[in-house]
Amino acid sequence: MKFQEIKRGISIPRLSHFLLLFLFAFNSLVNTAYDINDGEKDYAKEGDTALGIKLDLNFARTWPNVDPKDSTVIRNWVFSSHLKFKGLVNDETNGIEDEQLWQIALTGYNEMQANQEAYGIPKRQRSKAMTVLAFDHELILASSQKGESFSYYYTDTPVAKALERCQVTRRRDFGKESIHKNEGKCGEEMAAHLYYLVHPGKSLSSQKPRVATIVGGKRTDPCTDNKGEKFGCSTFVQEYGIEVVDANKEFKEFSLSEIAGGIEKRSQIQLCYSPDTSSNSKK
Repeated sequence: MKFQEIKRGISIPRLSHFLLLFLFAFNSLVNTAYDINDGEKDYAKEGDTALGIKLDLNFARTWPNVDPKDSTVIRNWVFSSHLKFKGLVNDETNGIEDEQLWQIALTGYNEMQANQEAYGIPKRQRSKAMTVLAFDHELILASSQKGESFSYYYTDTPVAKALERCQVTRRRDFGKESIHKNEGKCGEEMAAHLYYLVHPGKSLSSQKPRVATIVGGKRTDPCTDNKGEKFGCSTFVQEYGIEVVDANKEFKEFSLSEIAGGIEKRSQIQLCYSPDTSSNSKK
């Protein structure tokens, strides 16, 4: 009897230790496993409201310097789409209404969610925001970025320089050094990066763009400054003179074949590859 009690007393701690190790290993697996080795995932998004939101596969596989076949390393995720229309998207008469722009952002958000499910991206690593940038004949949709900051990795991009100007303003107004509160990984910055890949010689501010962002399925204003310690996208969009669509406006259905004269082309701009072929701009 005593032997059995001693044995039981020893075996239970060992079993508990084993279970803890197992649960830790399982939790690590759940939070890192995904599949990006078989190309683009088909998640059945077609029709007159389909925006073509896709994972930037090349960015996820290779940036900044990672093994494309390693399915455990924490990747850098961005989801995006590029739409070109026959008419001007910001035209007051025949363009895309603010309410429709909100619906487009929400539709893009839902497509992103489905795409993340298709790739098996762990919930802790998933993008939670989708931004639509409207200008000229185009819409650029871009998610918030997960992973190492692309915006602060390269210091010579137009977006990095705009963030630096915001930082100078913060230093002047508050006397403190600061960077973007989300490290420049919000949808607003990512959409601006994509814009300059296809329009490198034309300032975004000259386009008089509009922007709308969905976070967690809800209409959301650009992130705000944090008591002067860090600045947010509210400062960034002001730097570019971007009009923020009123978050109090309701959603309104849209048809890609009807808004802004009808859609002309749907494609993707890749962050670390070649410019989108739907653009006539040179590299």
